[in-house]
Amino acid sequence: MFKLESYITPLLLNYVDKYIKNLKPEDSQFSLWGGDAVFCNLDLRLDVLEQELQLPFTFVNGHIHELRIHIPWTKLGSEPVVITINTIECILKLSTDNDDQDSDRQKTLNLKKLSTGRSMKKPDVSEAPPGYVQSLINRVISNICIICNNVILKYVEDDIVLSLNIKSVELFNANNKWEKAFVDTNMADTIFRKVIYMQDLTVCLDKRDACGKIETYQDPLLYRCSSTWRVYSIYKSPHSKYPSVTRIHMFCENLDFSLTDQQLPMFLRLLYLCIALHNGNNITSQENAKNYEDDSEIKAGLPEEESGDTEMFSQDDSWGSWAWSFVPDVGVVWSSLDSEEEQEESNILKSKKIYQFGIYIGKSSCVLKHTVVSQDSSCYGSAKYIFSPLMILKMYGCSMEFTSKGKDFANVQSGICGITVTGLEDCVCGYQDFSNNSSKMRNIFLKSGVPPGSGHAYSFLSSSLFDPLAPENCNQERKYCFNCAEHLSTLTEEVMVQRFPAFAFDYLYELEVPDDWIDKISTITSSFLEDSNWHESSTCRLVFGPFCADITSSLVHRVQKLLVSASDYDYPYYAPSRKTTSLPVIVDDDVLGVMEKFVPLRQYHLTLFKPVLRLSVADHSPYHISKPDVKKGKKVIVVVISFVFI
Repeated sequence: MFKLESYITPLLLNYVDKYIKNLKPEDSQFSLWGGDAVFCNLDLRLDVLEQELQLPFTFVNGHIHELRIHIPWTKLGSEPVVITINTIECILKLSTDNDDQDSDRQKTLNLKKLSTGRSMKKPDVSEAPPGYVQSLINRVISNICIICNNVILKYVEDDIVLSLNIKSVELFNANNKWEKAFVDTNMADTIFRKVIYMQDLTVCLDKRDACGKIETYQDPLLYRCSSTWRVYSIYKSPHSKYPSVTRIHMFCENLDFSLTDQQLPMFLRLLYLCIALHNGNNITSQENAKNYEDDSEIKAGLPEEESGDTEMFSQDDSWGSWAWSFVPDVGVVWSSLDSEEEQEESNILKSKKIYQFGIYIGKSSCVLKHTVVSQDSSCYGSAKYIFSPLMILKMYGCSMEFTSKGKDFANVQSGICGITVTGLEDCVCGYQDFSNNSSKMRNIFLKSGVPPGSGHAYSFLSSSLFDPLAPENCNQERKYCFNCAEHLSTLTEEVMVQRFPAFAFDYLYELEVPDDWIDKISTITSSFLEDSNWHESSTCRLVFGPFCADITSSLVHRVQKLLVSASDYDYPYYAPSRKTTSLPVIVDDDVLGVMEKFVPLRQYHLTLFKPVLRLSVADHSPYHISKPDVKKGKKVIVVVISFVFI
């Protein structure tokens, strides 16, 4: 006689034990059979998380205060298993060459354990379950509901402390109306929907001293922001391991952003880090950069099998793939290692996979502040910092969409329906700008697009998963355009400005892949593309709708204040990933003519619709600013720029 709990309980415990150190399944198995189990003070397996997520960061610490698992044994066919995590804390830092070298062997051994050991462990039973039990278990695993309360993430680099706190995150399955539902994965339907509710997201950016303590806490970058995520996946069959189409859209009604002059250098430092990671640069700063030969010697000393596994793992999975990895596999739970045919089929599917990520924000505001030091007698003479606002940027109807098909096509579209830049309080030079009511209208520096209440229907949600008329919400099949010429002819500048009256951005990338490489494109790396002769082309279009900008002394002084604050830093630059040589290269005209056929081509188009720029006579006292000495590297690219004034 088959007992259902003898299959589901080991599956859940083995999955949890994969990521947690001090978990004792034998002590909690009886609690799970009763329907509920509670685990307290658990430590995460940091090495497993690093290998699963493949992020360029190292986990310093990971701890779970309480983990609850609820199994409705009497209603497994209609109610989901609920996993609740109460207070999870993780601290991350940037990976350095020393960290990679010291943990290279350990990560390789752990990788082999993941592929052959605990991660592929089957339930402790003598034989496989019958077909109907296996079908029920697949439904139970696919409908697991995950709830995380009080998520705390911290990133530490130099004197920067970036902390992220989320009050609640809930992940569950949904029906065609995006309502919470129990999905039957055994049906012929291969479309799956998931919803993520995120409540009260707060992001703080502070500076610590030499002792590692934060003396003055800055205003939060983002305070109590709530959002809804919708995930739409299409599988070729109910037993497919990877989806052929994945769409992830996030909607936020209000987003209030704040940035002080002390946070600006730290914010730019993190922005440069993201750019360095995107460009494939070395993520270690110059002062800590090590020789790459040491890393190659360590890899050469490893056994051939281990080094091969590490290389395969780093090539096949990128650090950004974790964004959609939470979509559960709908295949059979007891599937063994993939065969060669299944691996080849998955490579073909990855090369043709359609992926889209979108962010949609109803109203957004960004307040720029500068620090004012005042003397407070109640603090025994210690300095008290007050953050006084400089400007506020308000945006209405914002969206960003990223669409890709394999590695040969990518498109980024972004736009804003309305923008208003307003000055607040007095100028930084001491001039009383907006103290009296007579100059109330002069504080608007920029106005563009359509503000709310003007009768214009915002269309920034058009064709998204939050649009009731979208094909996915009307049980229709979406048609994608992956041809560069067709895309440019369909999405013209006039169409872009109609959807986004203030600002629209469109970036299109296309890679011509040879016919014999179409089914193997998922196995290539970025370094291979750099050394290949495959033709690449990209087009970037910037469209500005009708706007009116006032250039006054107040605006100039406020911008100068921000520039001085941005240059007030001593962070080292990130080292390039490849060593360059200064030796001259002599190429004759014939070779240069042949090489021009394979040079990547970039086109930039700038379109302005009825711009109005008003310059005012200076009426403030001079505000002296010292110009920072910024060193910039040289880069040679082929650029085609066109300007259109309408």
